[in-house]
Amino acid sequence: METDGGNRHRSEEIEVGSMQIVEDMRWVNADRRRSNFSMSDLLQTEDIDEPEATATVGINALSGELPKELGNLIDMRSFAIGSNNFSGPLPSGLGNWTKLEQLYIDSSGVSGEIPSTFAKLQNLATVWASDTELTGRIPDFIGNWSKLTSL
Repeated sequence: METDGGNRHRSEEIEVGSMQIVEDMRWVNADRRRSNFSMSDLLQTEDIDEPEATATVGINALSGELPKELGNLIDMRSFAIGSNNFSGPLPSGLGNWTKLEQLYIDSSGVSGEIPSTFAKLQNLATVWASDTELTGRIPDFIGNWSKLTSL
């Protein structure tokens, strides 16, 4: 990890198991054995919306609702929250992630219907959504996800 001369660190990849959130981060990867943080902690970074941003916080026993502010991370390419204990719906703002290619929400605890804003996710290639509390009909717009190879 390099510094900019002050107390700020620049990093392209972080293993959140050591849990030091830094200001300029492109990838967030959490280690399931050592993490003690919340989704809100992850959102306290300024530059996570860098090209090819990835958030991986699977298998961490995280709980609570997903923050609506996640929708502000517009350059997200991969989002993995599987094997956690979240509750509540997927924030509709995730539909702003038009560059999203991979979505792993399996065994995450999310519930409710798939937001209609997900119709904008035209770059999705992989979606894992098994063992969730999602309800309602499978939206017709999923048929328009032309890059989808794994559901």
